[in-house]
Amino acid sequence: MPTWMTHFSDGASGTSQNLTGTPTISSGNSEVQNFNIIIRDSENQSHNRDFSLTVANYPTTTGAAVDTSVSGWRIYKYQLSDPTTASTFTFTTYATIPSLEYLVIAGGGGGAGAYGGGGGAGGMRYGSISNLGVATYTIGVGEGGTAGPAGYNSADGGNGGNSYISGGSITTITSTGGGGGANANGNASGNNGGSGGGGMDTNGGHGDGINDGGTFGTATYQGHDGGDGSGGQDYGSGGGGGAQSAGEDGVNTSPASSSPAGDGGGGRIYAITGSDVTYAGGGGGGMYTPGSGGQDYGGTGGSGIGGNGGGVSGGYDGKQGHDHTGSGGGGATYYGGYNQVGGRGGSGIVIVRFAV
Repeated sequence: MPTWMTHFSDGASGTSQNLTGTPTISSGNSEVQNFNIIIRDSENQSHNRDFSLTVANYPTTTGAAVDTSVSGWRIYKYQLSDPTTASTFTFTTYATIPSLEYLVIAGGGGGAGAYGGGGGAGGMRYGSISNLGVATYTIGVGEGGTAGPAGYNSADGGNGGNSYISGGSITTITSTGGGGGANANGNASGNNGGSGGGGMDTNGGHGDGINDGGTFGTATYQGHDGGDGSGGQDYGSGGGGGAQSAGEDGVNTSPASSSPAGDGGGGRIYAITGSDVTYAGGGGGGMYTPGSGGQDYGGTGGSGIGGNGGGVSGGYDGKQGHDHTGSGGGGATYYGGYNQVGGRGGSGIVIVRFAV
C-alpha cells in the first residue's frame, strides 16, 4: 500500500476493513500509486488484486480569488484589477473534473456623450462542462467599454471586451462584449453586442440572437436589444439592453412632463458564488433638454448595476456601469451645451466552480 495509507484490523469477525490516511504528493501536482491487497481467510485461502490510485492536488490558477467557504464547492472567481484593460489568467487541472459549472460575462458597453444612448450589458453564458480533462485552460476577462466623448456627432460609447474560457479539448466558450450607446455620428443607431447599445435618433443595437428564439446563455443567445431613440425637442435616447430584458425606448415629449429617456434592461440573477448576485444590467439612456426648464433626468440603469443616464444622481454625465458585473454605462444628458460625456461600461467576470 502507499506509505501514507493504513488499515484497521478487527481479526476474523468478517466485517469490512477500512483503508485510511491523508494522501501526500512527493513530486509535482499528481502521481499514481500502484498497490496490491491480499485477503486471506482462516483456512489460509487467499485472493489478491492490484489497485491503482491517482492522487492529485486541486486545480491551480493565476489571478483568481479561490473561495472554499461554500460547503461542497470550490469556487474560482476571475475579475480585473484594472477594469479598463482586458486580462488573461490560467486554470490548471491535474485530474479530470467530473463536472465544472461556469458563468462567463463580457464587459459592458460604454454610454454615449451629449445626449446619447445607454451602453448594452456584456453577453452572458452559463452552463457546465462534463469531464473536464487534465490540461491548462486560459480564462479571458473583458474590460468595460470606453465612455463616449462630449460633443454632438462625436463617437459612440465603446463596445465592451469579450470574456472566454479555452483550452484542452473543450470548444471555446465566448461571451460578446456589450454594444456601445449611440451618438449622432453615423446613423445614430446603437452598436450590436452581447446586449445592444441604446439608439439616439433611431434604432438600438441588437443583442446576440435573443430575439431569434433559442436557449438563453448559449453561444448565440447572450443578451437583449437596446432601446430605440426618438427625435426632436425634449426627446430621449434608448437604454442599453440587459441580460434579462431589452432596453427601454426613448420617447419624444415636448414639453417633457416626465423623463423620456429609456431605462436600461434588467440584469439576471445567478447563485454560482453561493448567494444570489445580479449581473449584466443595461445602461440608462440620456436625453435632450433645453438649457433651462424641462425634465432633466436620463434613464435609470438596469437592476441598479447599469449606469444611470445623466442627471439621475447628480451632474449630467452618464454614470459608470458596475465593475465585475458586465453592466452598461449610462448615456449623457444634454443641458445647456454638448460637453457632457457618457459613462464607462463595467468590466466583466468569469466564475467557475466544481463539487468537492
